[in-house]
Amino acid sequence: MTWQRNRLTRLGVHFLFVGSFALIGGALRGFNLLLILAGLVVGVLIVHWRWSRRSMEDLSVKRRLPMEAFAEKPFRIGYQVQSTSRFFPSWMLCIEDCVSPQKRAIGTHGRWSRLVHRSPFASKLVNATLVCGLGFIPPRKMRAAYSDCTITNRGLYELGPIQLVSCFPFALITARKTIPITENLYVLPKLLPLKKNWNRGLTSVVGSDIDSAKRSGGERGEFFGLREWQSGDSTQLIHWRTSARTGVPAVRQFEQKRSFDVCLLLDAFSQQKPTLTKFQSEGLVASDELLPNEFMFEKAVSLTASLLCQMQKMPSSHFVLAVAEAVTNVLPGNSTRGSSELSKQRMLRLLAQTNAVERPKLCEALTEAFQSGGRRQDLVIVSTRSMSDAIRCEPELKEAIAVWNRQNVLRWIDVRSSDFERFVADKNNGRKNRESSDG
Repeated sequence: MTWQRNRLTRLGVHFLFVGSFALIGGALRGFNLLLILAGLVVGVLIVHWRWSRRSMEDLSVKRRLPMEAFAEKPFRIGYQVQSTSRFFPSWMLCIEDCVSPQKRAIGTHGRWSRLVHRSPFASKLVNATLVCGLGFIPPRKMRAAYSDCTITNRGLYELGPIQLVSCFPFALITARKTIPITENLYVLPKLLPLKKNWNRGLTSVVGSDIDSAKRSGGERGEFFGLREWQSGDSTQLIHWRTSARTGVPAVRQFEQKRSFDVCLLLDAFSQQKPTLTKFQSEGLVASDELLPNEFMFEKAVSLTASLLCQMQKMPSSHFVLAVAEAVTNVLPGNSTRGSSELSKQRMLRLLAQTNAVERPKLCEALTEAFQSGGRRQDLVIVSTRSMSDAIRCEPELKEAIAVWNRQNVLRWIDVRSSDFERFVADKNNGRKNRESSDG
């Protein structure tokens, strides 16, 4: 159900005051010119009110959300405004859409300031508003408008209601039509640029099916050299020019792609009360200058999402995503072409709504992941703490990961250590290297 409201603007209030002054003065003094002026002022207000009301009655709007929206990455939201009037057009239309977080997404070092109002007494969430406009909408036509926005925090957001606003033609009255269309928008975690050899840091198994595909030339990686022909090589890989020049059959050699069979586990641990260091306790270092625990947890979530997206690009990969927080969630991936994109969306949405807890259920997550994927899968754990710290907090974890430890297929990635730099490429270093080479 839509509703419409018309209000006087500040200019309209001044205009009405002048008309009222002319009406009262003309009535008391008997000046006909003042009465005529008052009639003109009132007539203009009535015409504007009727114009604004009539132009809004036959307007409808639809919202088009993007397929994927990532944190700190610009995306576009589209609006389609249609006029059902037969003869009456609309001018100078403004579209306002409210954006409010359903669940507070954990910010990173003040990045929540755009949606959070900080006061000395309390902190409360403030709705943001997307604004775009249309100049002219003909009768029985549809026009499209777009709003480019960037949300700095992952999470689940609610869009709506939509408001159509117009002050045309004299800016004396503001006509506002509210359309209660609400939709949910998942802002996915920020994706980090991974290094080219990121897969070497993971425990991975090259399957026999992939080996046979490489030898037959069905699925190839990047070309890196030539070698002499061996028994069993496919004739499609023979490099005829080199073979004719040397007189010895030579075949092209490609980099072998790796097939991942991995259980990717996110340890949603974050210390709620950070401990003060010696320098902080003595007042030598301000606490605001240090990276908070929430920032480290966001790094862990972003790294998990980046690894997940890279694994999903490989059609032969099979992986399971497990999130250990207050409630354990396990989602198996699907390698089928039609379902792999849907499974990736479900996993990214799960990561978008993950919150850090002080006591995550790691053992329970490992048990459910084992039941979903089996022991033959490698285990990769992304955490904000070391393995020894996790075992110290949860002694049962040592026995739970013993199966993967014995098979040497366990990789524990602590984002606080140098493990994070082994996977993520540093853009600043690459930029500095390019500048030094140009100089």
